[in-house]
Amino acid sequence: MLTEDDLIDMAGWPVLKRARSILSSGAVQSASLKGNLLKGIVSAGKKQLSAGLLIRSQTDTDNLCTCLESKRDGQICAHTIAVALATIEGLPEKRTPVEKPKQPSKATAWQIFIPGAF
Repeated sequence: MLTEDDLIDMAGWPVLKRARSILSSGAVQSASLKGNLLKGIVSAGKKQLSAGLLIRSQTDTDNLCTCLESKRDGQICAHTIAVALATIEGLPEKRTPVEKPKQPSKATAWQIFIPGAF
């Protein structure tokens, strides 16, 4: 079973911090850990990234994320760590957006000062 300490060892504290932000924003759409395969889907703007890890040992892992950072640098990215966090902590509840109440229009000067104008 993965722990936060394992994730820090794998990717470092700055990546874990970014992953927490990704998870709390609701960008992690799915996450599962079956045996040594971690996989999930993360929204990144208009894109859906397939993120995950193939875990052979704590020091031998393959990052499976399709993001540019992962492909370019070959490092474990925040998307993958966010998926891992979701398997540890669970996905945040989906929140229904609350519609802002419409502000009443501001009164004009003639409405304020002319008696009977209302």
